[in-house]
Amino acid sequence: MWRPTCVRRIVEYVNFHHGGGASELERPLKRRLEDVICEWDRNFLEVDETTLVELILGADYMDIRDLLDLTCAEVA
Repeated sequence: MWRPTCVRRIVEYVNFHHGGGASELERPLKRRLEDVICEWDRNFLEVDETTLVELILGADYMDIRDLLDLTCAEVA
């Protein structure tokens, strides 16, 4: 299972993007990820590798497509 801190971060992401949703990422990315996401998302991604993997797994399990795309793009 996921650590409580990871679940809190997922809830934080969903609450921030609630209503408006995150901006859709272009595929394939033609620019650096940092250049196409908002500052809040850039700060959100400043986590260690273990947390990032947990965020990917959590986003996939909870079917949060925007978060899954964002975290996978960070790994790529």
